[in-house]
Amino acid sequence: PIRLKLSQPGRPFRITSLRSANPAVSARMVGADKLADQQTIEIKVDPRRVNGPLETTVTVTTSEPKQPPIVIPVLANLG
Repeated sequence: PIRLKLSQPGRPFRITSLRSANPAVSARMVGADKLADQQTIEIKVDPRRVNGPLETTVTVTTSEPKQPPIVIPVLANLG
């Protein structure tokens, strides 16, 4: 798994959704679901569901109204 930190110093926010474009990739919040100026997410690729190259995205939506969805590219080569 890969952990990513999203931050907005001095501007607390909450992650409202995590969506993977591919069922072989999962994303989850790490830690409590609370307002904070930093949030951590974990992205994991299921090697049983991928054989060869993988190119997809995970989309993160936050409670910050001015923040557009954050699209994170996920690239892997398994097999």
